Amino acid sequence: VCIAYAVMAVRYYVLLLEYFPKGRCSSLHFLKWFDKYPQLTFLGIFLSVGVYGHIFIMWTWPIGKQIYGLMYVAPEYDIPALMAFLSTLITTINFVTSVEVNFYSKYKTYFSLFNEGGSYADIEQAEREMRTTLVQELTYTFTKQFFATIVFIIAGTLLLPQLPLGMTEDMLGIFRVLCVGYAFYAVGNSMMLIQLYFADNTGAMIS
Repeated sequence: VCIAYAVMAVRYYVLLLEYFPKGRCSSLHFLKWFDKYPQLTFLGIFLSVGVYGHIFIMWTWPIGKQIYGLMYVAPEYDIPALMAFLSTLITTINFVTSVEVNFYSKYKTYFSLFNEGGSYADIEQAEREMRTTLVQELTYTFTKQFFATIVFIIAGTLLLPQLPLGMTEDMLGIFRVLCVGYAFYAVGNSMMLIQLYFADNTGAMIS
């Protein structure tokens, strides 16, 4: 995970340097993009709060412990949260390997016809195919997440107490609730990404 995030961080940094090359203007010149796309700013904030907010809250509760400086832990919550978050990998992987792969070709065909003067009949046909593929792929994705959540809840309830993680009944209860919560997060995240495909920034922010 650390290596993957490091690669992403370096790649994002390279892309930023390519898009915002060194110039003579102020180093704060990039702030104009916040005015141009304010929804994306809030989208990023809401996404982070949705994924990590509940963990930060638990660190401030009595079960939270300060290790040193700004390093806090709440093992009774952190361990179930980590285990439950793994259930979203089904949707994350499926979205990249199935939804985007199958949907993008239809999406590209539709907008190519739209932007390059395709006939009205061809554009309508391409739109129908794109919408059908999108609905089909999202339905498959959400169904897989539903079953993955059920499997995680059942298997986790049986297996986690057998592992040396110190799982208690309270922690198992937290795990089950978070599995459901993260399932909703995975569905919302998928919807948000699709809305960004169509530049529906406001809709994506709401999702």
